[in-house]
Formats: sequence, structure tokens, C-alpha cells
Amino acid sequence: MSEETIKTSTNKPQRDEKGRLLPGNTANPNGRPAFSLTSILKEELQNIPEGEKVSRAISVMRKILKQAEDGDATSQKLVMNYIEGMPRQNIGLDGGDGSPIEFKWL
Repeated sequence: MSEETIKTSTNKPQRDEKGRLLPGNTANPNGRPAFSLTSILKEELQNIPEGEKVSRAISVMRKILKQAEDGDATSQKLVMNYIEGMPRQNIGLDGGDGSPIEFKWL
């Protein structure tokens, strides 16, 4: 367990007569706790379930590859995007006829 600071009159944040915190004072000196769904998911994927020999990440990848082999188009697209990357999309900044777009400054 972590030690909790006992609030005394010497370590309480200073407030004005309306109870608002004065500049330079904080009611939460340790800040907001770090919380990331991505980090929790990554951690869970690294776990090896009881009775299994491989991590969840490997198990999930094997299922996706099996679905792709069986002809599932969504799984095939997912695998290809991870292997080759998304197709490059060139976006032209012209008026459609090859002429540049004219910008007017206000």
C-alpha cells in the first residue's frame, strides 16, 4: 500500500474566502493517474491463458490468418494492410482539369 498524507493545516492547499484554490495550489498534487486502454489491451494480449501454450496475441493472429485462408475478405484485407501497408492515395490539388486551384486571400 502507498502511504497516504494526512491533511493538516500546514499541508492543505490554500484557498480564498469562497473556498477556491489560490494560484499555485492544487487539490491533487500527484496529478491524474495514467490510464490507457491501448496499454491495458497490449498487456492482456501478452498474457498466456491458463492451460494454453501461447499468448493471446499469437492466438488472435492465428485465428485471423485462418479466417483469411478460409476466404474471409475482411481478414484478407486486414492481413494485407499489415504486411504491405495501406495503398498510397495521391490527392491532387487542382481543379480537376490539371489547372491549379486559385486561392483568394481576404
